[in-house]
Amino acid sequence: PEDIHHHVDNNKEYEKSKVYKLNINFSELLGNEFYIHLDFAGKDFIAKIPAGNRKYMPQEEFNVHFDLGKVHLFDFIKKETI
Repeated sequence: PEDIHHHVDNNKEYEKSKVYKLNINFSELLGNEFYIHLDFAGKDFIAKIPAGNRKYMPQEEFNVHFDLGKVHLFDFIKKETI
């Protein structure tokens, strides 16, 4: 969850993926951070973001990008790292 970033909040320097527009399923406030549960092609993706002064509502659009330096891809058929 740490390497899935809210696109509008993030200006850190690293190689970023394209922006994905996902819908929020639900959010959990856990002290000083939110766990935002997102629908990504029918799968639950979780983004961990700092808590702020706003609430995140179900079905709200949430723009994310990934830190490409932390992405690991696997070939499901060959059971190998790509």
